[in-house]
Amino acid sequence: MRLNRFFVADKPQRKAAARRTTPTLKAHDRRISIASACARRCVCAVPEALGVRLGSSRKLVPTMITSHRKPQVCVLGSAEPGSRAYELAGEAGEALARLGITVVSGCGSPATRVAAERAIQANGLVLSIVPPDHMPAPDWPATVVLPCGMGDARNLLMALAGDACIVIGGRAGTKSEVHLAWLHKRPLLPLVGCGGWSDELPSNPPDERANSPILPWSTVAELQANLRSLGLVKSAA
Repeated sequence: MRLNRFFVADKPQRKAAARRTTPTLKAHDRRISIASACARRCVCAVPEALGVRLGSSRKLVPTMITSHRKPQVCVLGSAEPGSRAYELAGEAGEALARLGITVVSGCGSPATRVAAERAIQANGLVLSIVPPDHMPAPDWPATVVLPCGMGDARNLLMALAGDACIVIGGRAGTKSEVHLAWLHKRPLLPLVGCGGWSDELPSNPPDERANSPILPWSTVAELQANLRSLGLVKSAA
């Protein structure tokens, strides 16, 4: 009689064979269990890292994410002291500070400087990005100063540093900043009714692409309403 080579006829031999194979199978099962547990942890951890969690039905549920950064608004432009645009620049800076918005200003023109000064007087935060590679004078109206050492290339940093950009009047430098902000989809808030280039911006955007909203304002109340519509201010503020 020819026996299958995997067949063990003797009972003691069968028990010995079982003892030899059982530990291997148990180790294999343990490896599978460990791998499954790791996979379950990864499935739960990845959504948490993305700001969601797995609900009881295994669906993705958004989790609360705490932001430590305050909204930031750039003040761009120019206006002469004594003009209506200059006065509104100061009022805008103070309003931003009272709304808890960080003012970003180069402080290089009378309009942008007065906006920063009024923001500081209202206990606000002011970030000033300056073209040279050294710190400005001690009386510079800013709580944080960034000397970029980039000269006119600083305009790109100004355009990117805000969640939105207020535009007051404006000459060539302001136009450069606004066009860069437009390219990078930053909402624009031009002052209207006071003359200057910002007056023309709502009807003459940088180009036809409608990259971002252009929300004109002529009073601080209108500016605040525009900021709320952009989600930069809580409705109760």
